[in-house]
Amino acid sequence: MSKSIIIIGSGIAGLSAGCYGQMNGFATKIFEMHDKPGGLCTTWERKGYKFDNCIHWLIGSGKEKSNNDMWHELGALKDETVIDHDYFVKYKSKEDKCLILYNDANKLEKHLIEIAPEDTKEIKALTKTIRLFEKMSEPLPKENPNLLGRIKKVFSSIPFMLAIFKYKKITVEEFARRIKDLLLKEALPKVFYFGDIPMLMFVMTLAFLSAKNAGYIIGGSLDFSRSIEKRYLDLEGEINYKSKVEEILVEEDIAKGIRLADGSKYFADIIISAADGHHTIYELLKGKYVDEEISGYYDNLKIFEPLIQVFIGIDQDLSSIPHSAVFKLERPISIGGYKQDVFRYMHYCFDKTLTPAGKSIMVINFFSDYDYWGAMVEDRSRYDIEKKKIAEMTLDLIDSYVDITREKIEVIEVATPITYNRYTNNWKGAYQGWKATKETMKFSFGKPMKNTLPSLKSFYQIGQWVKPGGGLPTVAMSGKEIIQNICSKENIDFNINK
Repeated sequence: MSKSIIIIGSGIAGLSAGCYGQMNGFATKIFEMHDKPGGLCTTWERKGYKFDNCIHWLIGSGKEKSNNDMWHELGALKDETVIDHDYFVKYKSKEDKCLILYNDANKLEKHLIEIAPEDTKEIKALTKTIRLFEKMSEPLPKENPNLLGRIKKVFSSIPFMLAIFKYKKITVEEFARRIKDLLLKEALPKVFYFGDIPMLMFVMTLAFLSAKNAGYIIGGSLDFSRSIEKRYLDLEGEINYKSKVEEILVEEDIAKGIRLADGSKYFADIIISAADGHHTIYELLKGKYVDEEISGYYDNLKIFEPLIQVFIGIDQDLSSIPHSAVFKLERPISIGGYKQDVFRYMHYCFDKTLTPAGKSIMVINFFSDYDYWGAMVEDRSRYDIEKKKIAEMTLDLIDSYVDITREKIEVIEVATPITYNRYTNNWKGAYQGWKATKETMKFSFGKPMKNTLPSLKSFYQIGQWVKPGGGLPTVAMSGKEIIQNICSKENIDFNINK
């Protein structure tokens, strides 16, 4: 008789574990506190506009490229249309100098050298590495048992390993300090959101974009999540919506089941939490199964800075302006307890499924400080006033930097770090969990984080809190790997063909 599995959370990690669990003969049930799948990979509608919270680019979007097979196994890319943009973002300095982060390595190299001929050597080394890493988008070859084939494989991996070692040791900011040109020095830490992440993450993303394996998926994030949900249900899995888990039930250090907010209890042979890591460990398990290593994650590791996102519906077609842009502010301003020195927007005119005809959606992101908002949780009126203030400041920035008629704005909505915490229990509003830093790189290219807890049997954690770096492929792979792990323990051949 097949073993039963309870999965907490129907985000992409939970849906992935559910699908692969069903493919391999396990009887899985997902319990989700909301009424829809996807977690933060979601879209919601306001006055006919569909505001998208997640997918800007998806690694694995390219046919016959790495990760593409996983998305097809999960039913996520059957009928979607993929858009491969010409550029990632356009950056404009205070002096109106412009840098375009082209998605094609050759085009990027030419553009950067035109801007900064004095940095040609550094630029060519960078774009050479991007081209090298483009090969990471090629599907992994089948294992060659031949000794000569294995030797060739080892030698062919040496350039990759040298490049990984080189770029994981320095941050984007540290790399920018090597650059002589002032525009590049200023822009590089800003165009990719985070200047303190390893340069390796910057290079790898540009490589996937250059290989046309990181496109935008038409239809938005909720449609993407719904596709995986459909795959799971077609595999005869069971999802229980509006079923908030309050406790993981444990007997003699064995995870046995869950208790919901309504008091009902459900039991299974294996419990998998795809929920927030901190909430799982310290709330659902009451902090009983923690060692120094795991508590050290939450005490010492950096999280992705929480965001304020401002979603705007505009009765105006913005197709003629850049779809993604960053402007260096004349003077820094304070928004959400955080000093902002750039104004960053994206619009979605390229996806006609999200807006009424002739209209546009614009999304503006600001970094924020969770503690700033935490102090307002108990004072709703103060919280609402702060959101209105941010909406007005955003409109002022739009007036200064984008050709939009304010009277054309039909809806504006502000999501804060409290929004993320309330919607998915994300610890401190960290929408992607652990940040990719020099410290967390060792978990990506070395010893992995633990997906079990000390002394607790029949329990696993999956998702962004055991897979640093963020991104949908990471969490989906986390769900796949945990089922592979369980299959191995049960002496079952892992299957993806059901």
